[in-house]
Amino acid sequence: MQPRIIDFMSSVSKHQGHPYAVSFNQRSHKCNICGKYFTRKDNLQAHLKMHIEDPQYECKYCMKKFYRRDRWKYHVLQHKCI
Repeated sequence: MQPRIIDFMSSVSKHQGHPYAVSFNQRSHKCNICGKYFTRKDNLQAHLKMHIEDPQYECKYCMKKFYRRDRWKYHVLQHKCI
């Protein structure tokens, strides 16, 4: 094996025992529109807004639209740094 593959495999094995690691079987909430699975119902509900609602946040520099405020803020800051 190449060193990068070994590093990846050891990284995966370390995270499998992590308290926040979730197996695919524990993801019981499925989006009926795109098929994506979620561990919590509230995460699924937030995800469904993406399919149903129009984005609320718009970048004043490039007019790109966002569903999430945190991602919009990060994006706008990238424009200010240029």
